[in-house]
Amino acid sequence: MAIYSGYRWLIDEFVEIASGGVVANRIRQNGHGVRTNDSDDFPLNADEQEEKELLLSLAPDARIVVAKMIEKARRSAIHDLACFLEREISVGKMSVFVDDEKLEESPYASYHYDFTCRLEGDKWPDGD
Repeated sequence: MAIYSGYRWLIDEFVEIASGGVVANRIRQNGHGVRTNDSDDFPLNADEQEEKELLLSLAPDARIVVAKMIEKARRSAIHDLACFLEREISVGKMSVFVDDEKLEESPYASYHYDFTCRLEGDKWPDGD
């Protein structure tokens, strides 16, 4: 097992979470981000209906821009979570374990920097 395997796993999971997103995918597929199972028995609520109407009123290219903005916001939230997690670990307020490995401050740069690098497709350093 590689050194820092728990840390790498956590950061890679952050990347996986940041790379997904049902709302952005729904916008690309359906033109809007709300559920598609609206019926007389289970109608959209007012907020869902407003969002659907707004997105469908946009040009397809504009909807793609909105989907990208939502993806950026999701990635930003995971970035902020990584910052928070490392800060709280570094001051001793919390501990995180992956299997039996206690995570400390980043063994590379920082949680958020390592997350950003992996998100951009950079590989982990060799030899660790």
